Amino acid sequence: MPRIAFVIHAWTPADAFGGPISKVRRLIPGLRANGFEPEIWTTTLSAPSTADLAAGESELDGVRVRRLPTLYARRWSALVRIPRDLPDPNGLHILGAWTGLSYQAMLHARQRGLAVAWEPCGMLVESGRHQGLKRMMRPLHRWMARHAVVSWTSRREAQEAAVRPSRYWLRPNPIPAPPSNLPTRAQARSELGLPATGPIVGYLGRIAARKGIRRVLAQWPGPTCGTLLFTGPVEDLGLAQQIDAAGSGVLRTPPLPAEAVPIWMRAVDCLVLTPDYGENFGNVVAEAVAVGTPAIVSEAVGAAEWLNGAGVVVVRNDQELARALRTPEAWPPAHLPDELRAEAVGARLAAQWRDLLAARHGGSNR
Repeated sequence: MPRIAFVIHAWTPADAFGGPISKVRRLIPGLRANGFEPEIWTTTLSAPSTADLAAGESELDGVRVRRLPTLYARRWSALVRIPRDLPDPNGLHILGAWTGLSYQAMLHARQRGLAVAWEPCGMLVESGRHQGLKRMMRPLHRWMARHAVVSWTSRREAQEAAVRPSRYWLRPNPIPAPPSNLPTRAQARSELGLPATGPIVGYLGRIAARKGIRRVLAQWPGPTCGTLLFTGPVEDLGLAQQIDAAGSGVLRTPPLPAEAVPIWMRAVDCLVLTPDYGENFGNVVAEAVAVGTPAIVSEAVGAAEWLNGAGVVVVRNDQELARALRTPEAWPPAHLPDELRAEAVGARLAAQWRDLLAARHGGSNR
C-alpha cells in the first residue's frame, strides 16, 4: 500500500492552526478508501512559537504522526531536524509556503528522490518578508512534481509565480456533511439570540480590512431589508468600531466555537463574502450551501467556481452587490455538489497521486 506523508506545520492538539489541519483530516478517509496509507510529518508546535510537544512517532485517530525535532519556531513557521533514518514514504504532500519546514521537506524529497506535491494554501503570493528563504526555495518550486490548487483563482496565483501549467492538480477543498440534527432556522436564531423576524445576511470570519467588509457596509440598504450580521474575531479594531457604529439593523457578535458554526449557518438566510483580494477557496461559502444557505460572493472567491448553480450569487461590482443584498427573493436554493463532499475529494486526490506515482521512472520527479 503506497504511503503519502502530509507535511504540515502543526497537528492536533494545535487546533489553532485551523484550516490546513481540517483539510488533511477530511482527505485522509478518501485516501485510505482508495488504497493509500496517509501519515503526518509535523513539528512539535502546540501554539504559535511554542514548540513544547514531544518529538517522535505516535498514533492519533488511527493515523501515524511523526513529530520532527523542532529547533526554532516563529509563529507557525519552524525549522526542524529530519532524521536520516526516517522511513521514506512514496510521496510527500507539502502544505504551506515560504517556511523552513516547507523548504526542508522539499530539499529532503529531492535528496531522497521522492515524489512531491506542493499545496501553498493561499500563501504563494509574495510579500516583503522572508526574501532570503524565497530565493532558496524558488529553484525547488520549479522542481516540484505537482502544484495542488483548489480553484482557478489559486491557479492564477501559481501562474504569477511561474509554475508550469502542466504541473497543476486542480482539486476543491473537502467539505464535510453537516450534522444530521441541525435545528430549524427559527430554532437556530433563538439559540444564538438573533432577531426572530426578517432576513439576516451574515458574514462569518475575521474582522479584517482586506475581507471586503467596508464594501458590504457601504452597500447595505438598511434595516428595511433585515439584519446585517458580522461574526468573528477582531483583527482591525477600527473596522469593528465602524460596524458597531453603523446603526440599526447591523450587528456584530463574537467568534463562535467550531461546533456552533453549522447552527450559525442555518440561522442566517444568506452568507456574504466579498474580499478585496483573492480568496483561494473560501470554505465558509461551501459550508453554508451544505446546510442550505445561499451566498453572495465576489469573483475573487474560488469556491464559487465549484458552486455554479448550487446556491451562489456572484457579484462583479458594488452595484451588483447592492442589488443582491436588497433582493432576497432572488437568492437561489443551495445545495452542496457531490464533487465537493469530503469522500469524493479524497478519492480525487488518490487518483492524482496514483497517476503521479505510476508516471515516475527511475526516481525522476517529472
